[in-house]
Amino acid sequence: MADLGCSSGPNTVLVGSMVINVVAKTSLEMGHKSPELQINLNDMPTNDFNTVFIALQELQGNTTNGKMRDVCYFSGVPGSFFGRPFPMKSLNFVHSSYSLRWLSQSEGFQIPPSPNQDQFYKEKLVNSILFHSIKRTLPNYMSIIFKQLPNLEEINKGNIYLSSTTPESVSRAAYFEQFQKDFLGFLRCRSEEVMAGGRMVLRLAGRTSDDPRGEESYYLWRPFAMALKDMVLEVMNYSDT
Repeated sequence: MADLGCSSGPNTVLVGSMVINVVAKTSLEMGHKSPELQINLNDMPTNDFNTVFIALQELQGNTTNGKMRDVCYFSGVPGSFFGRPFPMKSLNFVHSSYSLRWLSQSEGFQIPPSPNQDQFYKEKLVNSILFHSIKRTLPNYMSIIFKQLPNLEEINKGNIYLSSTTPESVSRAAYFEQFQKDFLGFLRCRSEEVMAGGRMVLRLAGRTSDDPRGEESYYLWRPFAMALKDMVLEVMNYSDT
């Protein structure tokens, strides 16, 4: 199985633990020997896989069937699930929880690669569209980027999500169309990786309104965006001192 977008928090091994316990219990009830399980934990290369592996040691010691420690194998698979991190027809079960809401990129808002040592900050700041609120604190190289993209600060100023002030053109081009591309690509890759008869469980946030810019869609993002904006400002202020 594969858990796509596993992250490194307390819920990282939750699904794997449930699978292990269900398989162990079912095998015991049926009088069968527990099969060997390969559980692949996938996330971006920057994910803290060291923390994940430490948590796995505790998981293997707390399974329903102690023998599962001898027949269950875990691996960390860094890479984007919008591509092909797994071989052809290698998975029986795929799970992803609230990870597909992240886009593979911000359509149309990319900047050219640069050897500058601050590339990390440039990509994160530009692609997250936090321009209007933090423009005054940006280093000189960001001023150059703004000159190259003069209308960028008006795209979705002050937000990293769809809000009531987001223009409909941005909602469709920057989010909806990019999500369509990403989701179709995701399904295409999984169709190549999942074996015949395999299953996939995807958990996504939903809404009752047809308007993606309604408050129902972004009320959870607002405090997150505020915290992220404060963190960016703190980093920029620190770099100027």
